[in-house]
Amino acid sequence: MKKSIIALGLGLSLGSVVFNSSCSLDEPPQNQVTKENAFKTEKDLNSITTSIHVITNMRIKEDGLQTILTAGEIMDDVDASDVRAWNPRSVINSEPDWKNLYDIIFTAHFLLDNIHKTQGLSEERLNYHRGQALFALGFTYLAIVQRYGDAILLENSERLSAYGLTPQLDVLNKAIEYAQEAYNILPTQGNLKDLNGAPLTNKQFATKGSAAALLSELYAWKGSVIDNYKLTQESSKTAYEASIKYATEVISGKVGSYKLNETPEALCLKLSDAEADDAETIFSLAFDRLRDVGTITPSPAQYYVTWPVDRTKVLGDIVHAPFRIYAQSIKNLYTDEADQRPQAFFYKYDEAHTVGGQDYAVMYKWRKGIFIADAYSEAGEYMSSVNTNFTYWRLAEMYLLRAECYNKIGQTANAIQDLNVIRKRAGANAYPYNGESDLKKAIFQEQEKEFIGEGSRYWSVIRNGYWKTELGGRFRTLTDAEVRGGALHLPLPKSASKSNGITVNTLVRQSQYWSNYN
Repeated sequence: MKKSIIALGLGLSLGSVVFNSSCSLDEPPQNQVTKENAFKTEKDLNSITTSIHVITNMRIKEDGLQTILTAGEIMDDVDASDVRAWNPRSVINSEPDWKNLYDIIFTAHFLLDNIHKTQGLSEERLNYHRGQALFALGFTYLAIVQRYGDAILLENSERLSAYGLTPQLDVLNKAIEYAQEAYNILPTQGNLKDLNGAPLTNKQFATKGSAAALLSELYAWKGSVIDNYKLTQESSKTAYEASIKYATEVISGKVGSYKLNETPEALCLKLSDAEADDAETIFSLAFDRLRDVGTITPSPAQYYVTWPVDRTKVLGDIVHAPFRIYAQSIKNLYTDEADQRPQAFFYKYDEAHTVGGQDYAVMYKWRKGIFIADAYSEAGEYMSSVNTNFTYWRLAEMYLLRAECYNKIGQTANAIQDLNVIRKRAGANAYPYNGESDLKKAIFQEQEKEFIGEGSRYWSVIRNGYWKTELGGRFRTLTDAEVRGGALHLPLPKSASKSNGITVNTLVRQSQYWSNYN
């Protein structure tokens, strides 16, 4: 039986995601792999679970993330300067999309809707596969809400009719339900097993620990949505308390064995090896260098790293990195001379790296590249990628997120304690230092110092309500009405309502702010 899927307004390429067949978006062919035989054995089921991971790995870095990184990460020079300034027409022309994110969601629903057909699954194996799908739903909906705000909330993989937009708070609540169920049924990292009973050490596979981290992130974001949009139907304090609860479970070791690297230098060495067993990492998107020749890491590191990690380049090539930082900006950020992070995170920090009269800071947080022989290049090779995973959440994130939430509910002593754990690891002076008095700002700046280049700064800015002071361009003049109208999110993609220029979903409308520029 053939069904039209274009009415979803999601542009889902279901054939390439789930079935071993090609298909057009408006009329999939008869499936060569049916629901019945796709779930007959655990080996069959495992191919669907693997699809969830492959799509997540390849696509979470797309669908608007580069636009967000351009607007929010620390940099002084970028080719897409109009996007960084949040020029509405330039942001729209960057053509952010959410199709790939909804591919993840559909595939996860497809598994959950059909897993009962798999024969001979033990409860442990059932929980493993369901847990991966449930985590993917919670994780992907968080990404969608952070990027787009109000979004389409799929019921299952069976309904192939039009959906309207669901308010972002309701989407977050549903994501929390999925993450909570994943948390309830998944084991800790050390007890996660694959199809053959072997331990799964790759931290892209969801565990109780990564589900707890996801819940902490979801609740922290929920609290900020309530505060930023002045919503009254729920309490932000309750959300922050829940975020603290789950961050504490990670920090305490209740949901897995996680440990801070001893020094910033030790952290960099772990981040520079995609195959390293890093006890600080909670959840990461793996760099699968063997997937294909020229595979690129999903990490934002790729936007910063050039010479000297790329040995085929010279000093002058640093101006061609997509994101470029001036040395003075780093000196302004790391004002505590005892802080070891600038020495570890930047190449020969105390030396000048001047190109065209400008002294640049050279990112060195990730230090190894993957090189491929190339007989046609002068160097005889080229660097295809930085050798690193996309470390999405690590233990330091839980400490600083918990500090942020503690401070928001007035528990300043606990907030200071968490802040100083990360400062101590960095060799920096404890808070308050050198006249510091604004704890909220100190925690935010610690997040900047600790996670520079890792892709999370925009979310920190928004959670703390700092877009007028910590972002540039149009952000600085946004009115409360424009924020309520969607200005902090990406414009809804064309694929939300159209296919080949034809409107196929009349239930989806562009947000008020961005509709002024269409």
